[in-house]
Amino acid sequence: MEEYLKSGLSINLNEVAKRMWPNNPSAKTYMSAKLNGKEKKWTPKDTEKAKQVLRELYQSGLNQIDNLK
Repeated sequence: MEEYLKSGLSINLNEVAKRMWPNNPSAKTYMSAKLNGKEKKWTPKDTEKAKQVLRELYQSGLNQIDNLK
């Protein structure tokens, strides 16, 4: 997951970070530090949170597409 998020895909990491850590006003910075291995390490719990958020985001997008007329 860590490599996937760093791969340069068209993912809004700010949105993912906000959803992973909704009570952290610096969620994007926190995610960046974890992905770069600077102050924090990426954990298995982070991977599970990221998977959940990505599933929610993509499912929401697919639902919107399905409802287009």
